[in-house]
Amino acid sequence: MKRLLAFVLLLALSVSASFCPRALAADDAESQPLRVFIRSGPKTHGPGAHDHPRFLAEWVPLLNARGAVASGGNTFPTAAQLAATDVLVLHAPNAGDITGPDRTHLEAYLARGGGLVVIHAAAVSKDTDWYKSIIGGSWRHGTTKWLEAPMHLYFADRSHPITRDASNWQMDDEIYYDMDLSPDAHVLATAFTPKAIDTGGKGNREAQARAAEAVAKKKGVNIYDHQPQMWTYERTMPGAAKPYRAFVSIPGHLFENFNRANY
Repeated sequence: MKRLLAFVLLLALSVSASFCPRALAADDAESQPLRVFIRSGPKTHGPGAHDHPRFLAEWVPLLNARGAVASGGNTFPTAAQLAATDVLVLHAPNAGDITGPDRTHLEAYLARGGGLVVIHAAAVSKDTDWYKSIIGGSWRHGTTKWLEAPMHLYFADRSHPITRDASNWQMDDEIYYDMDLSPDAHVLATAFTPKAIDTGGKGNREAQARAAEAVAKKKGVNIYDHQPQMWTYERTMPGAAKPYRAFVSIPGHLFENFNRANY
């Protein structure tokens, strides 16, 4: 069975919320609906790409129809909104640019075990070191690269609740590679990149250029270096009693990939 992006994200919401406590008795807490806030933003790319407004418009009712209590907006949630949230979904351009009171509120939310789901460009932040410590990996300006082309996801962990029994699949989307990933991030899926494997410390720029050109022209997938595209990250904030969980999916460039059915 193939599990496509929407199904993976639905599972990620549940898993990311597993540490988030409620001020309720245990039986009551388990029966309460999952509370989700989607932090969205403007559309930044061409037709069908980085369509954050459409994701917000369609996924709030989708989640509510499946028993969640979902809401969202185009700005970072307030402290009061985070207090009523179990899982915060970041799906906005440069969503890691979180500063001032917003950062303080996020860290307090994580300290109580609130979950994070980070999609595509939301893995970008100007403050790479801080954001890496929050989600387990971040785009690093001047180092990380991107490629819009046919890609394959290869599942490194088929026993994890999010990706259990998932089979590899191919789709048009966008990969990020040479990201700054924490060594304790748990990689769920990888993709081949156009980066030639380094030999002798110098690499092979000519081979890398040929591979990038071939993939960009949709001539096929080149098997060179492969790097993480989905991962989870678990951390306990200073002074917190329990950890929180984050799930990151670099796939999510094209909106159509959220609409594909299993087959």
